[in-house]
Amino acid sequence: MPNECYNYITISCPNTAELNELYTKELVKTEETKDNFYYKNIRIEKQTNHIIKLNQITKWNPDYEWLEGLLIKYPNCWVKNTWHDEDALEGIWIGNTGEEDNIIMHQWVIPIEIYEEIYNLK
Repeated sequence: MPNECYNYITISCPNTAELNELYTKELVKTEETKDNFYYKNIRIEKQTNHIIKLNQITKWNPDYEWLEGLLIKYPNCWVKNTWHDEDALEGIWIGNTGEEDNIIMHQWVIPIEIYEEIYNLK
């Protein structure tokens, strides 16, 4: 059974129409996507005209391919994903396109006793 990876994603966009399209095409559960693991595990936390905050559970790691695909399909958007998994591995992924395509990714392992304290696992 795969470890779960907990993703906390913020998507922002100055173009309201583009952000609405992203929401409708990428985040809304439909009859075709209702059984897809990734769609079943998306929970929208906040949505405004320029920001969507969501939580998503993925298997093992963040879905980097999906995140990069969002940047290609919605070039005015900026995406940040902070995440942690069940093995005390954490990271951050930030991406945007525009004049300069830019993706930054860092990950690190934290001591298990600190991990347990942060995520209230004691």
